[in-house]
Amino acid sequence: MNSDKERYDSALLELKACFWLGSLRPLAGHLEAPVPSEFREFARGSDWFQGIYPADIDALKQSMSLIARGLDSEPIEYRMVVENGGIVWVRHCFMKNEGHASRSGKVRGFVQVLDERKRLEAECLRICEREKAAIGQELHDDVCQLLAGV
Repeated sequence: MNSDKERYDSALLELKACFWLGSLRPLAGHLEAPVPSEFREFARGSDWFQGIYPADIDALKQSMSLIARGLDSEPIEYRMVVENGGIVWVRHCFMKNEGHASRSGKVRGFVQVLDERKRLEAECLRICEREKAAIGQELHDDVCQLLAGV
């Protein structure tokens, strides 16, 4: 029978999620095992901040700064550039630091891959645009012609 730790790790991987530990000074971050396959390059010790899409780094730093000062921070979504040059969307939730951790500038969090959700959002947008174009075309071809004829 699987141990509690194995079930816990399996559940994390099924969610495509893992825990994250970072600091503001020096700016660094790394993942704690188990790590989803989308983040395998960061599981080998690569600095998390090396993979963040450049336009998204400031938002992450701002959230980390709030947490390091003991304030609340909303989860943020940003992009990671992975080995093959692709983009992976992630949601990063921070855990509020208490006591010594907040004085040391260490920040803990939870990172989850959002690629499937982002793909579905993009598909919904494409469908909406297609329907909007079809309605516009129908109005132009039918209703406008009728009005012009009247």
